Amino acid sequence: MNAPKLPKALTALLLALLALGGCATGNSQGQSLEDTLVLYERTVRWGDLRNAVQFLDPESRPDARQLQFELKRFDQVDITGYKVLGQAPGPAPETIQQVVEISVSNRHTARERTIRDVQTWRWDEENKRWWLASGLPNLGRR
Repeated sequence: MNAPKLPKALTALLLALLALGGCATGNSQGQSLEDTLVLYERTVRWGDLRNAVQFLDPESRPDARQLQFELKRFDQVDITGYKVLGQAPGPAPETIQQVVEISVSNRHTARERTIRDVQTWRWDEENKRWWLASGLPNLGRR
């Protein structure tokens, strides 16, 4: 069974609200992190990995060719679950790590498996937003 897709207009609206939320006065770094993580979870959970690219840290984002290769791998699976296991301070100042389990079902074999994704998020003080520094989930990882 295919997971329903978020309409592109809704996804664009959510991303715009996230960007505006990061600029709002009084919006703390912690609230921005929470908002970003929830929006990223929803984006991934509904299989919208092409829009998840917008969360990638520009400082560590793969080149366009590598990114296209990664996205093609996601075209072969449906995301069937996303469970946050925990958070901890990251390896560097202004970073956090979040560990999640992502359940994926192969579209060709209907075989489901779960991967563990260790995400590193970096705070960008200049742009007042969080970036995913660790890249998209690795489908080969268990």
